[in-house]
Amino acid sequence: MMPKVLAAGGFLLPNPNAYDGIQSIWQGGTLCVGVVVNVPIFHAGESLNKYRKAKAEARLYTDKLEDAKQLISLQVTQQRKLFDEALEKLTMAESNLHSAEENLRKATVGYQAGVVETNTALGAHTAWLSAHSEYIDAGIELQMAAASLRKAEGETVNNI
Repeated sequence: MMPKVLAAGGFLLPNPNAYDGIQSIWQGGTLCVGVVVNVPIFHAGESLNKYRKAKAEARLYTDKLEDAKQLISLQVTQQRKLFDEALEKLTMAESNLHSAEENLRKATVGYQAGVVETNTALGAHTAWLSAHSEYIDAGIELQMAAASLRKAEGETVNNI
């Protein structure tokens, strides 16, 4: 704590003057001057309190940093799991698409040969369309999961 100094002064010149009866003449006045000095002698452990406060704040910020690191790690782990699931879904959709293509090829050949009914050929075509749609959806989901994973890992995500 630093010492504090306060200085004040004033001058009073009354009219009418009451020093010598009530007269309307200017006869002297009153001058007041004062000085106050405040010098702290004992600080009562102020430095120790500042040290303890700084140490507590440092501990608080360290804990916040650890929490943030754990949250980021959790988000990265979750996004990696979602990415792996999307990749597995795409692999399954690709396998289903190949099976549907083969089924459609056989149904088309059988229809052209006259051994497969129209309903069966249309069903095979509908199954292929469904498998193709699922494959496209799985690809989109994989791209979105990859972008989310890059974002969670701190990489920039390019908007296309």
